[in-house]
Amino acid sequence: MGVENYIENAFIESGCITSFKDNFYISTSRTDTGVNAISNIFTLDLEKKPNLDQINDFLPDRKSVV
Repeated sequence: MGVENYIENAFIESGCITSFKDNFYISTSRTDTGVNAISNIFTLDLEKKPNLDQINDFLPDRKSVV
């Protein structure tokens, strides 16, 4: 699973979005499986105010959205 998939799942599980497609996700970097995603930058329309700690709880260890 690629980094983008982990990010999407975390935002969906936290209730901030329904899907990347429905929330106008745009990424400025590649997130293919096996690609280093340090400092990945993206934008999306949120359905509710994000709680970054809650979103980060759905990401693998040592990964976070800041």
